[in-house]
Amino acid sequence: MINAQLTVEGATSRYRVEWQRGVGPMVDESSKELFATIERRMDFVPSESSYCKTVYGPLEMSADPRLIHLPLGFAFSAIVLTRDGQLPRLRGKYALTYSSGSAMKALFDASSDWRAVDSFDRFTLYRSRVACPLSSVRATTN
Repeated sequence: MINAQLTVEGATSRYRVEWQRGVGPMVDESSKELFATIERRMDFVPSESSYCKTVYGPLEMSADPRLIHLPLGFAFSAIVLTRDGQLPRLRGKYALTYSSGSAMKALFDASSDWRAVDSFDRFTLYRSRVACPLSSVRATTN
């Protein structure tokens, strides 16, 4: 029994290493390009609070290795829904969801507190209408 487990583990880890060597660099490069495109649609103001430098997203997104390329200065924070069908009060400027098959996307789409900025490959970027007002961003970046 132990030998069978070790054999499976060995084969699986070898597959992961081969995947990382073969596919990993392509995924990494395309992720850099994708997040560089997303960054052009985001405002970073160094003097704003840490909430304004937070990008919210669904909990399952926290396992996505592409998030390592989130624009410099921004941090990812996972949303855990405590009430069915309702977003918690979020004090940050941005949210990122998967563009398809995401229950979280439907909640952001239905919320009057958030507006979709744009869709990028498999992600949709949202901007808060209530937190970190646009007027203060424009005033500090002009």
